[in-house]
Amino acid sequence: ARLSSEQGNIRAALGWAIETGGPGAQEGLRLAAALRWFWSCQGHLAEGRQWLARSVASSPHAPSRLRAKALNAAGTLANRQGDYAAARSAFNDSLREYRKAEDEHGAGLVLGNLGLVAMHEGDYASARSCFEQSLTMLDRHGDQLGVANALGNLSMLAYFCGDAKLAQTYAARNLDLRRRFGDTWSIATALQCLARILTVQERHDDAGPLL
Repeated sequence: ARLSSEQGNIRAALGWAIETGGPGAQEGLRLAAALRWFWSCQGHLAEGRQWLARSVASSPHAPSRLRAKALNAAGTLANRQGDYAAARSAFNDSLREYRKAEDEHGAGLVLGNLGLVAMHEGDYASARSCFEQSLTMLDRHGDQLGVANALGNLSMLAYFCGDAKLAQTYAARNLDLRRRFGDTWSIATALQCLARILTVQERHDDAGPLL
């Protein structure tokens, strides 16, 4: 709500940063990357993508990690719009920048996003490879929230591939982690996912209480 009330100032700041160039442009890029969740939650997907594209273009010499974060944000918004080609391109560029910065944790996050694009497009083999790499890398860096996301993605992929037993294994591990975090929304989502898998197995008596 606070960001919404400051939309005019945010747009003015981003526009100034792009026109100024140099260090100012880098600050604009940092701001644009940080606004990813605001644009996503408020549905300002097209506007967010435009600002990110302009900010990235105006900061060719920004630190690799910052460019990677902004490109990952651009890919996330494109993916939400169903523009999978643009999302994949942005995520691949982000992955290259993270690797250039030798940031394995960031690379692990982007690999998870690339897996989502591949899954949406029906390339399940590539999706599995991305999710498994993401899981390994994020676990190595102690990112348990990232691990939970990877497990949830692997569960969804196994479900789409018709392997309900494997999907249930991943979903149960995901739910266990979510409960440790105490994030009610994520717990509810994980419960729904696990119930759906049990329903496919015709275990309705087990699925009902979860729902």
